[in-house]
Amino acid sequence: MLSYYISSCLTVITCLTLGVFVLYKNPRNATHRSLFFLNLSVTLWSAFLFLHYLSTTQEFALLTARLLHIGAVFIPSCYLYFITSLLGINSTKKKIITFSFILSIICLFLSFAPNFVQSVSPKLGFPYYANAGTLYIFWIITFFIISAYSFLLLLKKMSTADASKRNQIRYVIIASSIAFMGGATIYPLWYDIPIVPFGEHFIFLYPIILTAAVLKHKLLDIEIVVRETLIYSLLVGFITIIYLLTVLLTERLFKNIMGYQGLLATAASAIVIAILFTPAKNRIQSIVDKLYMGGARAQIQKEFEKFRVQLEQSDKMKAVATLAAGMAHEVRNPLTAIKTFTEYLPTKFNDATFRKKFVKIVGSEVERINAIVGQLLEFAKPKDLNLQKVNVHDLLNDTLLLLSENMVKDKIALNKDYGDFKAFIYADANKLRHVFFNIFKNAIEAMVNEKKLLTIRTTLGKDLIVEIKDTGYGMDKEQVKRAFDPFFSTKDNGTGLGLSISHSIIKDHHGKIEIKSTPNIGTTVKLFLGK
Repeated sequence: MLSYYISSCLTVITCLTLGVFVLYKNPRNATHRSLFFLNLSVTLWSAFLFLHYLSTTQEFALLTARLLHIGAVFIPSCYLYFITSLLGINSTKKKIITFSFILSIICLFLSFAPNFVQSVSPKLGFPYYANAGTLYIFWIITFFIISAYSFLLLLKKMSTADASKRNQIRYVIIASSIAFMGGATIYPLWYDIPIVPFGEHFIFLYPIILTAAVLKHKLLDIEIVVRETLIYSLLVGFITIIYLLTVLLTERLFKNIMGYQGLLATAASAIVIAILFTPAKNRIQSIVDKLYMGGARAQIQKEFEKFRVQLEQSDKMKAVATLAAGMAHEVRNPLTAIKTFTEYLPTKFNDATFRKKFVKIVGSEVERINAIVGQLLEFAKPKDLNLQKVNVHDLLNDTLLLLSENMVKDKIALNKDYGDFKAFIYADANKLRHVFFNIFKNAIEAMVNEKKLLTIRTTLGKDLIVEIKDTGYGMDKEQVKRAFDPFFSTKDNGTGLGLSISHSIIKDHHGKIEIKSTPNIGTTVKLFLGK
């Protein structure tokens, strides 16, 4: 009898623990919610079955035999709800799901009728075991039909699902088979068929496997959480078994030797549990790693790599879409100007003024298109880096020299605050000049107010940091977020590729670029360059 106490108790612990865990992970997800309710139904059924095994009076045994159906009658309907949610077809099966719950409610009301559970009597070593009444067959048929229909849905989906989903469905079929076959061995004895309910000893495995099926293929990082949950669920079960066995043995020992003392039995149990806790945890962890997580680290790494490639591909496709939209917008404007002039060319060809204007505007617009295409090529397919030892201070000065005319014309003051160190790094000099040029040019064009100050500061720490600060019109938070997006610009005549290209170049150098900005105050760009 002790094994039945333990198995039903283990089922309660694993079902309730993992049911709450799944619900906690994602309470808004229909699959998680339905699995919680399924586990709750099994928990109630197993809890009252546990009490039924412990019954010492005929009245209590009969009461618990009827009460266990509070959970049992909802198992098939909750299982159908779970399966349809898992397969993503619960919205198309609403009527069938609703009908199954109606049948469960009918069975719940019938469970307290005298002809449902008729009586209890001693059977095969059990002091009290339930006897089915004439109405009980209705519950058996209902349970079988709903469960069989749910299994058919699983098998049908399995034939068309992808590899990952098929693997998930296999988990569910294994768990469900253990649960239903294990539970089925309980009921022959209700009809006086001499079969002991041996299958009940394995039902506690069902929520563990089912939880793994739901979570294993959802999020990679949750694998470890599932692993720890399984370890401690099994550990709780192990401790429960040790406690019950120790209490039973010490109770009998102390009762025979020195008279019954419950305190001594409890104390002995606590000592045994304390001694066995750490070895048991380590052993269970090893078993879970080998059986459930067998090859998991390699599998997780493989799945993570596949996921990373998919993300990169998604980012590339997003970038292509953005580039295509931006390219169309940027090229359309000069093409419109060219088209307009070419339409007038046949009628105004002899007009010298028109021809002069035509050559000037069309030439400039073609140059603009050429510049856009050049920047686009630089962004989409950059050249390989030519890494050499370069002095960042020299590169900054060279770039500032190129823009000195613009700064003098716009009356921009320059404050160079270079650190007192040799700013040597391995980098592509031309590409870094390109980055500095883009940032300086943006800063110069942004300073349209009276106070015009460009500050360049370098510091040395883990990285060589170049800080470029202007007193321009700045950007709001949303603009800062989009600053590196291709074709995004706050300037009327900007292509929006400068910072995108700069970001790619710095990234290729294994560095990073940060922007902080306040509207009407200015913008600070920080470049972190590896030494």
